[in-house]
Amino acid sequence: MKNFSMGLFLDSIINRNDVDNILNEIASCKKETSGRFMLILFNENLTENELKLFTKKYSNILFNAHTKFTKNKNFRVGFFIGISDFGITNYAYRYEGDIFKGFKEYKNLLKHTKHKNSNEYRNSRFKKMGR
Repeated sequence: MKNFSMGLFLDSIINRNDVDNILNEIASCKKETSGRFMLILFNENLTENELKLFTKKYSNILFNAHTKFTKNKNFRVGFFIGISDFGITNYAYRYEGDIFKGFKEYKNLLKHTKHKNSNEYRNSRFKKMGR
């Protein structure tokens, strides 16, 4: 997976009681990508004031996660966590269900990709060396 971006529908999480835990999980996912991470927060019905307050409160995590806010539901994202009712269809992978299980699946996909890429590297290296 060359695109380590993660997409979430902000409207569905901004008023949750566990939003701090969600943002901490996002920071954890970012660490797993070795810096090659982008968080796409789709929004539809949030006011400008709600976005400003959210951004101010979580500015450190959002900045470190290279966050992009968008209303464009066709914005390409590598891994989307959410339900199909949101109308986001331009993704490589999607997890539908509990957001925390979605984070776990994202990390599993990263591990699988890293393992696959390391095997491809080893195999290509041996071919070049004539083995």
